[in-house]
Amino acid sequence: PRVKRIILPDGDPRRRAAARAIPRFEREFHTLASLSHPRTVRAFDYGRTDVGPYYAMELLEGEDLREVVRSRGPLGAGETCRIVRDIASALALVHARGLVHRDLSPRNVRLVDGCAVLFDFGVLVNAGAAPNVAGTPSYVAPEMVHRQPIDGRTDLYSLGVLTYFALTGVVPFPARRLSDLAALWAHPARPLSE
Repeated sequence: PRVKRIILPDGDPRRRAAARAIPRFEREFHTLASLSHPRTVRAFDYGRTDVGPYYAMELLEGEDLREVVRSRGPLGAGETCRIVRDIASALALVHARGLVHRDLSPRNVRLVDGCAVLFDFGVLVNAGAAPNVAGTPSYVAPEMVHRQPIDGRTDLYSLGVLTYFALTGVVPFPARRLSDLAALWAHPARPLSE
């Protein structure tokens, strides 16, 4: 198994910020442990040590989608459709529970034995008013940037960007920061045919 943890450094000013992250970390574990879907990473055990909490999860072999596209180049339509189908299946369960992943990007999709697996549920929230804007800038949906209520469609926007990336090797709106997005959205993305 792989272990994910939060370290609470003694006497360090970051300790308070790390301690505030613990409820979100616990929620991530409990959500993963309850999902039980073949296209999401599985979580097994939660515990605490003297330096902070941890949880054990499935060790996923293979590469993340970003690594695959960077090493092989854009993927074909058939392979991309299989990846999108797998991730959409995982998202259907997440959304049926009234949750939004918020960080769907190629780095959070692992290709294992020909199947795509969704992981990193660290910024998962309930649908509705999100407490903050989170995610990989180029994949963040407009409603999140504009601080509007979010729901499963927020993740579907990100899935569309992920699909564009898998087919072309680039993102339609290459933002380094969230503040870059409004200007980029003012112009249409290049059609896939180009």
